[in-house]
Amino acid sequence: MNPQWTRLLAGVALAATAFGVVFAAGRPLDSADLWWHMAMGDHYATEGPWPEGDPLLHTALPEAPIQHEWLFGVAVHATEQISGFFGMRAVHGVAALAILALAFAILRRRGRDVPVALAGTVVFAALSVWRLAQFRPDLVSIPAALAVGAWLMQPRVPSWRSVVLLCAGIALWANVHSLFAIGPALVFAALIGLALRVALARTFSFE
Repeated sequence: MNPQWTRLLAGVALAATAFGVVFAAGRPLDSADLWWHMAMGDHYATEGPWPEGDPLLHTALPEAPIQHEWLFGVAVHATEQISGFFGMRAVHGVAALAILALAFAILRRRGRDVPVALAGTVVFAALSVWRLAQFRPDLVSIPAALAVGAWLMQPRVPSWRSVVLLCAGIALWANVHSLFAIGPALVFAALIGLALRVALARTFSFE
């Protein structure tokens, strides 16, 4: 097939997929967890991130676990206060579109041809649409995991500055979503892979 037609078909497929994802994200808010995050965000905004008890569970014991994704709660509460529900739907749609753009940029940066990067983004969108369509902390964890993965796959040795920025980003992520553990897990897996590579190179070296 003509490369231009291949690129056009892949672009049309991604545009249609992105439209569906953004449409699903921009529909009326229906994520059950969102109301919990908003209520807790209101509490955190007034009482701070270390409340003495859970204000939403009247039967909770004093040692009951506190909802820890406090920064996301404060963010969605502030968004609702500033822009209302319509603004939250707009923010949700923009966030979903930005995540798809990030996925495409990473694929393209890895040296993939444009049609391959477009098709890969379509596959990514199809696999993640269920989470992208919900206004939950996953909207932070998905791009954060993509960014950490892209950082680990860079061809050159990272600078100390980028390492510090990575640690700071993961620390921020830890206050937004419990899935922040994906970040350290990816780093640990990369270190294991690097150690195995060195060990195999030494074992099978013919020098």
